[in-house]
Formats: sequence, C-alpha cells, structure tokens
Amino acid sequence: MLALAPALATQPALVIGATYGGGASNKALADAIRAQRKGKVSSMTLDSDHSFADHRIALAAAVVDWLQHQAASGTANKK
Repeated sequence: MLALAPALATQPALVIGATYGGGASNKALADAIRAQRKGKVSSMTLDSDHSFADHRIALAAAVVDWLQHQAASGTANKK
C-alpha cells in the first residue's frame, strides 16, 4: 500500500487502523500520504482488533464525522 501513497494523496483520505490488527502499517500509510500532500489525510488508531468488533460504534462515528467535515469544507467532490 505504501507504493500507492502518491496516488492516494490526490484526494482527501481517512486511514483508520486497529492496534491489534495492522495499526502500525496503517499509520505508516497515513504518514506516507501525509508526506506527499500535507494536511490532506486524517488518521487514527483504535484500540481494537482488525474487525473493530468492540469499537464499531466509534469506527462508524469517526467515518461519519470525517465525511461531514469533508462535505462542510467542500472537499468531498474536488478532484
């Protein structure tokens, strides 16, 4: 995925990882995207496993909040 960072940096991105399910690699991806286009990636790591079984409401809330922020800032449809 790190090789895709330049392509992923062309649009706003949300990267959410799980502490017990690839959180470190997701953080590395977010950092790589951030290095390509500063400030256009949001990232977080939830203290959960890869399925977010015990944090699904927090995961859903984070996605909805991010989408609402994108819509409010007018970046949701920019290319």
